[in-house]
Amino acid sequence: MAQFLKGVETVETVSGPVPVNEVASSILAVFGTSELAEPGQMVLTRTLDDAKATYGEGSILAALRRIHTYYTPYNTVIGIPLGKDSDFATPPGKAPSGVTLGSSTARAFIDDGAGLPVVVSNPHGLTLAFTGDDDAVATVNPTTGELTPLTLGELTLTLSVTGNDFYDDDEIVCAVTVEQTNPDDGKAATGAALNASALPVYLGSVTALMVENSQGLSVVWSCSNPAIATVDATGLVTPVSEGMAQVSAAVAGDATYAPITLTCDITVSKATDALLAAFIDAVPVMLKARTLFGFNPKICLAPGIIDKPGAAGAALPVARKLRQIWLADLPAATATPEQARLAKQPLSDERILGLWPRPKVLDEDGAALVDWAAPSWGGLIAQVDKNLAGIQGGSGYWCSPSNIKLGDVVGVEYPLDFVISDPDCETNYLCGNGIATIANYGGLLAWGNRSTAFPDKSDPMTFLCWRRTADVIEESIEYFTMQFLDRPMFTRPDQFASTLLGRIQDSVNDFLRSKVGTALIDGKCWIDTSANPLSELSQGIVHFKYRFTPPMVTEHIVLDAEVYVQGLEDAFKKLIGG
Repeated sequence: MAQFLKGVETVETVSGPVPVNEVASSILAVFGTSELAEPGQMVLTRTLDDAKATYGEGSILAALRRIHTYYTPYNTVIGIPLGKDSDFATPPGKAPSGVTLGSSTARAFIDDGAGLPVVVSNPHGLTLAFTGDDDAVATVNPTTGELTPLTLGELTLTLSVTGNDFYDDDEIVCAVTVEQTNPDDGKAATGAALNASALPVYLGSVTALMVENSQGLSVVWSCSNPAIATVDATGLVTPVSEGMAQVSAAVAGDATYAPITLTCDITVSKATDALLAAFIDAVPVMLKARTLFGFNPKICLAPGIIDKPGAAGAALPVARKLRQIWLADLPAATATPEQARLAKQPLSDERILGLWPRPKVLDEDGAALVDWAAPSWGGLIAQVDKNLAGIQGGSGYWCSPSNIKLGDVVGVEYPLDFVISDPDCETNYLCGNGIATIANYGGLLAWGNRSTAFPDKSDPMTFLCWRRTADVIEESIEYFTMQFLDRPMFTRPDQFASTLLGRIQDSVNDFLRSKVGTALIDGKCWIDTSANPLSELSQGIVHFKYRFTPPMVTEHIVLDAEVYVQGLEDAFKKLIGG
């Protein structure tokens, strides 16, 4: 029985939409060295003075000095110190040779005669020498690597690389099996190759293997020992335990091209590079940022670290969970656009913006020096997000940072061809291969819209601003919806607007509509009854659908120009009064 009351009672309810709070997009995360801050702990600063007092000298302060001085004096930054510079001091050395074989195993056929059994890449033009360990099975041309099969059997093909003042010596091997007859005789070779025939993989990180596959043939990946490592359908290798295994990429043939199986020998171990090991250990700490600070970093950089083998693999799982993007310089040894294309392949992902060449920036004394590009782009993206870049019409996270002046850049390490209408110029070649670069027109400009996933992936999510817009919209809606968890979906079926379901739908629609004209050109949220079966409703599961469309980047403008000869006669008649 209800409680007795002789009087008037008011029962208060709240109906209507609730504001959706947009998550911050310009918060930076910077990994590096620090003389003062405790390693492995997140530190929050907002100004250059904060950074000086917190970090002392080191690569974190060096990056923030450029960001705060030239782009945004006030910006929230989460720093993750890895140790002091002296903790990671190593004697100066040469860069890796960069020479690769397209597979660690190959087949050669006596009936086919001589040929090179594997694809060789030599980006730095180093001296190569080829040898075989059994001349009775096959002879090897020491200069070209061409192999002449003689009898059935196996041999090891060894490629010796002679380095120079800048690049190390190297030795790469391939196990060749000689057979009599090619079962695919008459078909063309695909020319397919892996980006490496041997690769170190580090526990705690993932590594991407890629197939050069210009014919677009299907590829099936497998690993010889899943207890050591696994590989997914895209070639992403996840280490499981220390040891060795072989990853295979079976490239299917068709009526024109012969099938081929490419292999890469992987060695899984703990990272021996102290700086890389510290980075891999520290990356997961970002998952605690919201608990500590109430927000997550969205723009991440680790100058001089993220290009190391295994670093991106450690960063990406966290980046996907937190909806982050990484700014990744290519290795310092990269010296040509073609080398940049090859160096970018292990970094291929829609959450990575690849950067090359490195810029020249001014140090504290005004001297120009070559430094990493990531602080310049990080500062610029934050500047665009906060509408401080002076873009006509305003800007935000939905806008590209491309074609905007890099405030701290005074030159580049390697000058590039830049002709606005030439698809073959070097800057266009880089952009067309998913590498952002620097162009010179009225100043040194950030140049490039696409993540490193492009051109292997070509949908609109390879545009950096589309990826970031989707991140902000989706995360904002997720955290807004959290306040309705564990509350009744509805208590009566005739008042939809005042129910939890109606309030979520209306609130999301209000939020999406509020972004039309800036971050979006369209957006809508609704509930589809067919997507909400009783089996799920009775378990407390309800499905909402929403869609949104960010504004598209104007990446390519076509001007149709007509040289109008008739205009000469028209003007002449006007001149003489005809």
